[in-house]
Order: sequence, then structure tokens, then C-alpha cells
Amino acid sequence: MIHYMVPLVLLLAPWAFQDGDPIDKLIADLGDDRVSVRESALQAIIASGPRAIPRLRDALRSQDAEVQQRATCALGELERAEKLSTVMQARPPVTLDLKDVSFAQALQEIAGQAGVQFDGAVAPPERKITLNFTRAPLMQVLDALGAAAGLQWLFDSETTVTWRKNPPVLRPSCYSGGFKASLSRIDVYKSWDYQQGHGLMWVYLETRMEPGIRPIGTPRFEVSEIRDEAGNELPRDSEMQECSPKGYSPEGVGRRSGAVYESSPFTINQLDRSVKKLSKVSGRAIFLFPLDKTAIEINDLCEETSITHGDLLFQVNEILTNSLRLTMTSSGNLAQLNHHVDPDSLVLIDADGREYLRGTDFDVRVDQMSADTLRYCIDFNENIAFQPVAIRFMTTGQFFEKIVPFEFKDVPLP
Repeated sequence: MIHYMVPLVLLLAPWAFQDGDPIDKLIADLGDDRVSVRESALQAIIASGPRAIPRLRDALRSQDAEVQQRATCALGELERAEKLSTVMQARPPVTLDLKDVSFAQALQEIAGQAGVQFDGAVAPPERKITLNFTRAPLMQVLDALGAAAGLQWLFDSETTVTWRKNPPVLRPSCYSGGFKASLSRIDVYKSWDYQQGHGLMWVYLETRMEPGIRPIGTPRFEVSEIRDEAGNELPRDSEMQECSPKGYSPEGVGRRSGAVYESSPFTINQLDRSVKKLSKVSGRAIFLFPLDKTAIEINDLCEETSITHGDLLFQVNEILTNSLRLTMTSSGNLAQLNHHVDPDSLVLIDADGREYLRGTDFDVRVDQMSADTLRYCIDFNENIAFQPVAIRFMTTGQFFEKIVPFEFKDVPLP
């Protein structure tokens, strides 16, 4: 009986007999009788990075349900991290313990840890820098250094930070792995309704990110609490606001110089005129990143042409010599409806194989037809007329939602 079981075990669990690799021991520990050993092994496998992926795929065939379940969990985490590695490249955290050093010495220490170069203004040599950080995001360290030196900084490229001589703008900020969420400004309407004793206030939030971090579309802010100095919660017109790009050139979005976005205002209509400050503003900034991208090509265009891709249905209609309509309907998460298709990736092809591009040959307008349907209106530029026979574009089916929480306290009103 034993002679028949050995090859069977080898067939079902090839991962269990790889010699000399600690990952094999960790995978075996996923089925240990002790919960602490199982959980420790799971975290160690995830920490080992992409090299564990092939062994985890083998471990999915294990007859041990505990091994199979935890291998599935670890594999999902590592595969997702691998997909995100090209669009969410946060720099390693910085640890500093500097006391009364020169500005140049502080730059040298940060450059060695963060892999960036510094350019521009230099603080006066008599100004000494004291900084202490443990595994802090780079932007948080740069903000502290700028405040200490009286300088502003910005990314000029993915690897170069430039200093400016004007003083830094100090704002309440929170940091998380390459993201910075700030309270960018508060506007208060000064013409009070004295009969009601109320005024208006607008709260604007801002988010910045390091170069190399490339979300899909624009982020959004959710505010969970705004409280006055007495701790009373102030009612808002909306809990969520979309962001719009701010302060960068289109080619620099998340690539050369990092992206900057500001939210639409959160409006408070019933602000008591006695309020002098806000004791708390808290919430989260939410970003979407692509987990997959697929090129879709629809050929032999006619009024009945359609194609299905996962939860998405694409249909081409109103095909003319100067325009085209592409309709997308989703049966999935409607909150992600606007992010599935990149309009800049649209390409039209004529019968001779010539390709026509957005901006050069046509413009695209996106209309929301219903809660689950978008229409991409493609109108050819002046003096451009042809009969399209095919259309190609990039679509994203799965997303990763990155959440950056924030909380600001004791914020004075202007």
C-alpha cells in the first residue's frame, strides 16, 4: 500500500518536496495545528515577495484545506502587488536622526535613503537642521526639512527634487506611502444672516502623490466628520466630492513630477458665527489603480456590432463619415463606470488600414446615458472624413482601491 501512496503524494503536493528553500517550510506551516504558526507563516510568505508565487500556485493543489485556503490568500496578495508595481511605485520610507547638522548634510542623508537628487536653492550655512523620523514617507520628510530651512520643494522629475527660496506653505497634512492629503484652504462667507445667526463655509482638500504613482481617473474625498471647537458636528451638503487636477502639465501626471488634485468644496450652510476654529476634520482620500488592462478591437463595424468583455458590453452605432458612437453598459460595480475605458486610447481604422487618433483626427465627448451606461461620442475634426471599419481601445476590468485616511485637529478659521 505504501508503494502506491508515495507517487500519489508527489503528484498532489509537489511543493512539499522542494529542497533547500525556506518558502517550502513556510507553506507546510500553513497547515500547522497551531493558529499562531499558520498566521506567522502566511505573513512571512507575503513578505517574501513575488518569488513565492510559483510555489503558492503548486500549493493550491494541496489536500490540506488550511494550506489551500491560506495559499490562496497569499497568492492573491502577491499577484495584486505584482500588477500594481508598475503604477504605484512608492519610495522606501526614510529613517533619520539628525541634530544640528547643515542643510547640505541633511540632503545627503535623505538622498542616500530615498534615491533622489536635489537641485536649487541652499539654506544659509548657519541654519542648523534637526530632524527625527522613523520609517516616514519621503514627502513628510521633505515638508519638515522645507519648514526648517524656509524653502519650498517640488519634484522636477521622478528622481530630482528642486528647492525654491520662497517660504513653504504650511498646511495640516497626513501621509501614507507616497500620498499626501492636506486641508488646502477654508473659505468663510462673511456676510452673516444675523436673524438666523448662520453663515457659510467651504472646506477644500488636496492630495499629492510621488512620481511613478499613476491612478486611473481622479481621486475622490470622503469626509466623515467636521466638528467645531466645542465638539459639535457641522452638517455638510455632501459626504463625498470628486477631485480635479491642479498645478501640473498633462504629461507630468504621476510620471515626471507627481500629480496634484483638489477636491470640490464641502459646503457647510449652518455655520454659527461664533465658531473660531474646527476641532476636527477627518475622512479619507480614495484612489483607483488598474489591476488589468486589455486591448479591445471591434472589426467589421456596422449598426449591430457589439462585443462583451467581462461585465462590460460595448456596442457601436451611428456610424457616419464624420462621427461614431460607442456605447458601454456595465453589469458590475457602477461606481467604477467612468474608469473602464481610457478615451485617449481610442483608435479608428479605415479600410486601407490607416489609423486615426484622438486630438489629431477626432475628439471624444463622454455622456452618461443612465446609471449603468456611458456613450463615447467620437466626432471627426474639420476636413477629416472617412468610413471607419474598426475601432480599438484599452479597457480595465478590475481595480484596486487605495484608501489614504486623514485627520486634522485644531484648525483655525480665516
